[in-house]
Amino acid sequence: MKKLSLMALLLCMALTLTACATADIGEYYQSAQLYLGCGDYDYAAELFEQLGEYEDAADYALYARGLQAIEDEEYDLARANLKAVNPFKSSGRYLMYLDAVTAEADGKLEEALALYEK
Repeated sequence: MKKLSLMALLLCMALTLTACATADIGEYYQSAQLYLGCGDYDYAAELFEQLGEYEDAADYALYARGLQAIEDEEYDLARANLKAVNPFKSSGRYLMYLDAVTAEADGKLEEALALYEK
C-alpha cells in the first residue's frame, strides 16, 4: 500500500511539473510574440529559436529573421528566410516588397511602382 501511495504521489508531482513547464513555455512563446509585434525582430527570433519545435516557433524564427534582414537591408537573406516560410503570416507581402526593391534598383521604375502599389 505504501508503494502504491508513493507511486501515486510521484505521478501527481510529475504531472504538475509537466503542466508548469508547458505554462512556462507558453508564456515564453507569448513573450516572443510580443517582441515580434513591437519590431524587435532579432530578439524575437532568438526567443523563437530557443523554443525549438514548440507550436510554430521555427516558422516564426525564420519570419523574424527575414524581417530583421529587411531592416538591415540584407535583401538576399530576407528573401531566403521569407521564401522558406511562405505563405506564413505576411511573408508573401514582404517578398513582393523585396521584388519591388529589386526592380527599383535595376531601374525598372514602372514595374517597381506597380509592385509597391500592390
